[in-house]
This record gives sequence, structure tokens and C-alpha cells, in this order.
Amino acid sequence: MKHKVVTVFLSIVFFIILINILDYIDYYLPFNTTVQMIYLFMVITIFIPLSICMALKVTNLSKNR
Repeated sequence: MKHKVVTVFLSIVFFIILINILDYIDYYLPFNTTVQMIYLFMVITIFIPLSICMALKVTNLSKNR
């Protein structure tokens, strides 16, 4: 159970980090609907699964030590 809770919290932290990077990139791009749709697509298809995979990898590495 502790392993799952740590994975969820790490996933949230990695997701926030990735969103902050995207926000930094957004500062230099124009603000329109097309860019917002691309960002939404990136968040759903890339950032959420990537943050979950990174959290699982980190918890798996720490569990194996």
C-alpha cells in the first residue's frame, strides 16, 4: 500500500514539473486556440503517461535497493 501512495505522489510531482516546463514554453508562443488544443493533446497523450512511468521507475529503483 505504501508503494502505491508514493507512486501516486511522485506521479503528481512529475506532472507538475512537466506542466511548468510547458508553461515556460508557452510564454514565447502566441496565445490562440490551436496552440491550446495542441497543449491539451500533449498533456493527455504524453505528460500524464510519462509522469506515471517516471514515478513507477523511481519507486521500482528505490524498492530494489
